[in-house]
Amino acid sequence: METRLKKEDSMALKGVAILLMVFHHCYRSAEKFEGYDIIFTPFRETWIVQYGMYAKICVSIFAFVSGYGLMSGYGKLLKKDNPRNVTKWVGNHIISTMSGYWFVAPICYLVYGIIYGFEFAKWGESRFEKLFYIFLDCIGVSGILDTKSLNGTWWYIGAAVIFIAAVPILVALMERFGVLECLLGLFCFPRIMGLGFLGGRNGYSFLMIVLIGMLCCKYDLFAKYESWKPFQNQRMSQIFKIGLVLFLVVVGVWSSEKIKLSVLWEYKYAVIPFAVILFCVEYIFRIPFIKRVLTFLGKHSGNIWLTHTFVRDWLGNYIWSVKLFWAVPLIICGISIAVSLIINFLKKITGYNTMIQKVLQCMEWGS
Repeated sequence: METRLKKEDSMALKGVAILLMVFHHCYRSAEKFEGYDIIFTPFRETWIVQYGMYAKICVSIFAFVSGYGLMSGYGKLLKKDNPRNVTKWVGNHIISTMSGYWFVAPICYLVYGIIYGFEFAKWGESRFEKLFYIFLDCIGVSGILDTKSLNGTWWYIGAAVIFIAAVPILVALMERFGVLECLLGLFCFPRIMGLGFLGGRNGYSFLMIVLIGMLCCKYDLFAKYESWKPFQNQRMSQIFKIGLVLFLVVVGVWSSEKIKLSVLWEYKYAVIPFAVILFCVEYIFRIPFIKRVLTFLGKHSGNIWLTHTFVRDWLGNYIWSVKLFWAVPLIICGISIAVSLIINFLKKITGYNTMIQKVLQCMEWGS
């Protein structure tokens, strides 16, 4: 399946997402920096908090990249026309996706125990109960089962598994009923069933943007956008298109708090972020230096996601003492990158990545 969104573009999108995520986890509410004398000049504190909430679209960008990448691989799989391949494909992707988490989560528990003691009081009263909940968290199902977790941001690993499992189902639904019907079904299902908004930590809330990512891959929508000429004059067409996308991004920022999330979460979690994704892919990533920086961040985005809140909280007194609002997220990112390099080094010397590859190969041979 030929597409215009290359691997480095996907990595750069992850870089954008991780920057937004760190900013979101620093400024999504005034409580995050309460007690610290943060300097917001030349902006107002309320503006930064509002943008911190808007930056929640980071999850949608990750979900879009997942949908795009999964559809690319699944499209190739469909050509083999073997039903057993679907189960193998889902299993391989789940193991590959969760392998990084399985390595980092126990290390975080170990460090937490060294710093705060190994009592883990909030995980339960009995030793068995504590170990059981820690085990569920370390294998990545605490978000799905709604059990206790060392890190609230780890809920996304469960959502990633849902996205993988959903791709074959969504493809089958599109083939059976059509694309528009599938989009409408995702929109209507929670409303018809009386479920409503399932929350910002629920995989279903982001299935719409996953599906949009799948459609961008399946129909090569980025290439279609590039070839679209609203006017006969090439230059006028380019000016119009960049103006249109910029307008959509600005409207998204402005309207982010105007639309009630519990009523129309697809707007916040799918429409708004897609405008940002399109703007980045078509315009921002054309600047080589920016793309290189974002791609580098994207390569470390998994480890940064898993560890950055620990950096923020465990080193909070030192980091927030910098006071400059823009410097705090950058420092957290910098330290998290250093931690990521250490994690990758540990994976290498322990042979962890090699072991995971052997497991995946065994699954191939056993199919």
